[in-house]
Amino acid sequence: MNLAEVFDPKANSLSHIRLVLATGVIVCHAVFFAGFRPSETFGQLIEFGFVDGFFAISGFLIVASWVHRPSVFPFMTARALRIIPAFWVALAMTAFVLAPGALLLSGRGLPPGFWEEAGTYVGSGLGLFINQHDIAGSPNPTTGSWNQPLWTLYWEFACYILVAALGVFGLVRRKTMVVLFVGAFFLALLAVGGIVPFGYSLIARFLLMFAAGGALYLYRERIPATWWGVVAAVPLVAVSAMLPDYRLLGALPLAYALVVGGSLLRRPTLRTDLSYGIYVYAFPIQVGLAMLGVTSLVANAMLALAFTLPLGAASWYLIERPALRLKRPLGDMLERAARRSDRIGAASENLERA
Repeated sequence: MNLAEVFDPKANSLSHIRLVLATGVIVCHAVFFAGFRPSETFGQLIEFGFVDGFFAISGFLIVASWVHRPSVFPFMTARALRIIPAFWVALAMTAFVLAPGALLLSGRGLPPGFWEEAGTYVGSGLGLFINQHDIAGSPNPTTGSWNQPLWTLYWEFACYILVAALGVFGLVRRKTMVVLFVGAFFLALLAVGGIVPFGYSLIARFLLMFAAGGALYLYRERIPATWWGVVAAVPLVAVSAMLPDYRLLGALPLAYALVVGGSLLRRPTLRTDLSYGIYVYAFPIQVGLAMLGVTSLVANAMLALAFTLPLGAASWYLIERPALRLKRPLGDMLERAARRSDRIGAASENLERA
């Protein structure tokens, strides 16, 4: 069977896998708070693999979304409503609740100028690009960042914009995705060699994983989908960790293992998706626990998950799900408005010519 035959949008385990990946990010950060430094060989898999997995699954699903309905206004409306409202609330919660709560509970107190900088922390991040990681010099000496994972969402949304831009010109095709993947591959090679600045390595990292997932969808009718393939992909990912950038070999096997594995495990797709809420709230909880002296790997990870789950549920039920209910009416409204504008513009041109 191929991936097209196996993947059922209404019955797959990709949401379950994203929940596992979000939990993996918590464990990864708990490793840091516990003071462990993994070996260089497998350290990059532990540090980057879970977030990279998110980008691979996202590439698969986002490209599928465009192919299903290739219209820029509904597409970008859905993407914006999925990411931005909960992101804004997480920024505010971090700045005005979680950060001051951690400082006060740990006995450190609020540093001078905290509330003013809390406001700039939120304001500077509204565009998804995180310019300010600390608030009035806190949290130190733990990490220097109150919510480290948030910076990746800028790159996630950039990938959405890229798909929309390609789609407008009819370029969401197999060859285009291959070109993106190959381009990101060579950019990663240049980054490994120190030939291009660090910022380009970030572009290579996220584009490589996103394009890997997108290519899986566009080539879904040609890609065998078997458990043997998933099993074979795992050692390839492990071996790739011996490279300076594991994605040079491991991007496609990792994407294959996650997407095909999630497609083969046919079960009703989770209607309650807590993965995003866990992702945006876990780190400040872990910082607070570390401030209170909870730095054991197991204790930090388990307590962080226990405290984050209610926040993730609140984010889903109070912010994310209500926002997503607006995607169809709002997207359709914007699409109709754009069509009316086009018709008015065309009519004006005809009058001018007459």
